[in-house]
Amino acid sequence: MADPSKEMVDKYLSSSEIFLAKDQKHIIGILVLKREQNAAEIMNVAVEEKYQGKGIGTQLLQHVIQYSREAGIKQLSIGTADISLDQITLYQKLGFKVNDRIADFFLKNYEKPIYENGKLAKDMIRLEMSLS
Repeated sequence: MADPSKEMVDKYLSSSEIFLAKDQKHIIGILVLKREQNAAEIMNVAVEEKYQGKGIGTQLLQHVIQYSREAGIKQLSIGTADISLDQITLYQKLGFKVNDRIADFFLKNYEKPIYENGKLAKDMIRLEMSLS
């Protein structure tokens, strides 16, 4: 749900850890974490549409932040589209800080344009959090 490119997801999924949120028997949210030595990147966060706005994404993120601390990860990062203002605000509330902007990331790396709330995603905003 959070990445429309199967090819992009396939590049990192097999070397990542997957965290799930469930409601009874159904998966309603997912977070994918890719580790590299003492750092990790949250590659994908998605919550089923009918469950959005209920704090499930926040709970997944909080769980992974704590998990990462306990696993000895020193730096945690996440990237999102420049137009994803709600996500950027959430990440900042959780302690992430904007540290980079990758110009035209979504235009160069995806075959089809990605729109969110009627706006074209162009740049990637990168945020980081120090866990040490």
